[in-house]
Amino acid sequence: KYDDLMCCGKLHSYNRAFDRITTKLERPMRRFEELEFFNVSTSDDPHLQEMLQSDSSVTVIATDHVLACLVAAARSVYSWDVVVTKIAGKLIFDKRNGSQIDFWSVNETAQDPPNNDDKDNINSPVKL
Repeated sequence: KYDDLMCCGKLHSYNRAFDRITTKLERPMRRFEELEFFNVSTSDDPHLQEMLQSDSSVTVIATDHVLACLVAAARSVYSWDVVVTKIAGKLIFDKRNGSQIDFWSVNETAQDPPNNDDKDNINSPVKL
């Protein structure tokens, strides 16, 4: 059993019309210039640090990026760097700044993932 201790941020609704896009049924995409994306490490997140120090029942902390890497670790193609620190019996799962975790991956767990052989190809990971 688990309990949500805190909810931070906002999750926008998903438009299911994008599930039915084909080459004949186009749909314009729009940019979200007003949104900012942060790659905060566990040790830099003030909410996680406060929970770890103030609540004795909290024994493990990690960000969503680190947890996603751990969940996909069995099929991961790209390298990732997770640092585990144990302080006073509490585990902190963290990432190094600038590690592969900070970058978006495309089809990483696919049977035939995109390769970097041809960087000019429109479907290369660099272009995607």
